[in-house]
Amino acid sequence: KMQRFLVVVVLGALMLSIAYSYECTGKNEQYYNCSSPCRRNCTNIDQTPKSCSEPCVSGCFCKTGYLRRDDNECVKVWECLHVERKRTWEALPGTEV
Repeated sequence: KMQRFLVVVVLGALMLSIAYSYECTGKNEQYYNCSSPCRRNCTNIDQTPKSCSEPCVSGCFCKTGYLRRDDNECVKVWECLHVERKRTWEALPGTEV
């Protein structure tokens, strides 16, 4: 009886882990059950972080050290900064990058 009980418990745990595990398809993404909806990204990287009073949300977010770019890819922080500098130079009259 104990052996049968253990088999049922193990199978139940396995089924629950499969049912509740989410796999993110994007590169450098990770699934979080409860994460801030006010995360930094390449667009707001130069803004002072504001306090976020919204409740946490579940979903795929960029891994630590990565930020979401405009095309929805998670890239290293320095890649965001490189793009922002390039945009700044392109905006200046008489400059080309």
